[in-house]
Amino acid sequence: MVLIPPEVQSLIIRDLDPQGRSRYSLMNKESYHTVNNFNQRAFRIEQVLAPFFDQKEIDELRLLQYRTGILISGSTALQFFDLVVYPDSDLDLYVELRHCRPLAEFLADVGYQFQPTPRQRSTFDEALAFTLSLNFAGTQNLHDEEEDFQGYVNNGIASVYNFSRGSKRIQVITSHTCSMDVILSFHSTCVMNIITYSHAYALYPRATFLDRVSMTNALFSTQDHRHGLARAKYAGRGWTMIERPSIAMSLRQRSEFWFGGRSVGDAACWTIPLSPIKNISVRNIDFACINSWSHDFDVYKSRLVRCPRTHIKLKYGYSLSQSTKTLEELFKSLDYMHSSLFRRVHEASTDEDSDSIDRQWAALVHLFVDENLKAPEENPRIEQIRAQLVDVYTNQIPTFEHRKGLITPHAMTVSTLLGELIELDKFFLQSFHDNPTYEFTFKLSDYTNYIWTNVKVILPPEHERKQGDEAVNNKMINKMITKLKSRKVGLTIDGYPGNPTNCLRVAVPPLVSEN
Repeated sequence: MVLIPPEVQSLIIRDLDPQGRSRYSLMNKESYHTVNNFNQRAFRIEQVLAPFFDQKEIDELRLLQYRTGILISGSTALQFFDLVVYPDSDLDLYVELRHCRPLAEFLADVGYQFQPTPRQRSTFDEALAFTLSLNFAGTQNLHDEEEDFQGYVNNGIASVYNFSRGSKRIQVITSHTCSMDVILSFHSTCVMNIITYSHAYALYPRATFLDRVSMTNALFSTQDHRHGLARAKYAGRGWTMIERPSIAMSLRQRSEFWFGGRSVGDAACWTIPLSPIKNISVRNIDFACINSWSHDFDVYKSRLVRCPRTHIKLKYGYSLSQSTKTLEELFKSLDYMHSSLFRRVHEASTDEDSDSIDRQWAALVHLFVDENLKAPEENPRIEQIRAQLVDVYTNQIPTFEHRKGLITPHAMTVSTLLGELIELDKFFLQSFHDNPTYEFTFKLSDYTNYIWTNVKVILPPEHERKQGDEAVNNKMINKMITKLKSRKVGLTIDGYPGNPTNCLRVAVPPLVSEN
């Protein structure tokens, strides 16, 4: 039975935030169908592309996205998710420099004209040739004086080409290596949203659309002034700029700021499948999901860590987040793809299948991402640890606030601690029938202004223990202790067999309790 007329429900739903719409859909069957129908109407790619193209042109652009990896981002993607319209905003298209010519030809075919900036060559062909020559020489093509590049200078961009048709302008932002390198280098997280040919992804949806905050990305200190201007624009549109996430943001379920790393389309993303491209059969493989990154937070700033890479055998470049050694191993695997299967696929491939090596490599990278970057699955025990951390950091840290100049635990501290306690919990559960318990105290170092988090692990009463290599176990635990120490966390494990002193302790500076 419908409690409210459908027309009124639609008005209500539009004013709700994404979480509110989700909760409204759970009221009853009618509310679910109303919200579902609203979402299907509201989150259509035509909503943001219609001002720039007719329906036939939209279909052609999306097919071009499939063939060349073009991403829609910037204010356009933000409007798509936020269901708002910014008057006179441009359409921002991101593409690798080596794939930009088909996009420029498409824009010219549908009536868009190249509009060079004062420092660019007069025709697109000349401007592109100049960019390619600089790219080959490893030289940037951007100039600090160019207002069009405000807030994005030197962030992996090769060049920006403006096209206009009537009052509408399209910016084609080309990248040296991969488009995600540019997007993960944006000035702050509220604009880190992308639309591919098949899906739309908001990388920081809860921070952006629920908390209405945008974490600054301190990658290029030489561009602080220009980044500041760009951030001010979005602050004027309703987002509060923060230098790093709060402890509450870091500890919530499926946190966007998980210390272990993130990937496009992971559980922390808001992912919206788009309607199929009309009358076109394309494989539903979205290479954007290979891209990954991690966070680096300290007391004063935050940045997104990524390593843009490409390979001669790959059709696209990718941004990956792990150590250089691991990255080298992943890319080295491409050199071994010379079996009869890969040769057969590669030699028989058509233009539609020219990304066959990418497809095979994508499976390997996805496996690596799942094993190394995936946030822990939710279960009662993890939620118990998470809840305890939320409680102690919420209720105990404020006792230090009357002391000026202290450096309190921040997002990376608590996020890292959560991940290590989860691993420690799994480790001891292999040896004991019960889980360990944790006690937390906060103490101020005598020698610095850091407040240390001290964790005491209390093991369950002795039970029959499984056999294991104590040397390996101790090495694993000591590695964990060292990692936590770098985050100003002291870890003590009392009563652990296998250690000569029957206790593992981390060496920390002398500490005094706050009275």
